[in-house]
Amino acid sequence: MITSGQITGFQTWYLMFFDPAPKKSIIEPVLLALNNGGPAAGVRKFYQLKNDHQTEYHFHAYRLYQLGRYLIEKERFEDAIKILNLNAIEYPEFWMTFDGLGDAHFKAGNKEKAIKNYRKSLELNPNNNIAKEVLKKLEENK
Repeated sequence: MITSGQITGFQTWYLMFFDPAPKKSIIEPVLLALNNGGPAAGVRKFYQLKNDHQTEYHFHAYRLYQLGRYLIEKERFEDAIKILNLNAIEYPEFWMTFDGLGDAHFKAGNKEKAIKNYRKSLELNPNNNIAKEVLKKLEENK
């Protein structure tokens, strides 16, 4: 069995979209728990699925990132921050998480936390030109 720590780059992308034994997405049950019981319930559901149903669900950083982006789009910034923080804990090398955290914090009015997360995103992916532009604007308007 391949563990997430053994998969990087193209392999992750390939398995995410072309897994020979497709698994369920974690997005729906985590979102349902979040909607019914708040962010802590969403986080608990994630860990319950990860601990009890590892082989049934697809656990990848991009799934929680997608959920975080959905919550940002719905202007549920605090919920997005909780989910993206969970993603940062589970997948600390996934630069897109920190980009999303930067967006969520910025839209929630937490400028300093937005700057911190955009910097982390750039540390993990120096080619993230959008983060470079946003960070430059945020730092100019301090």
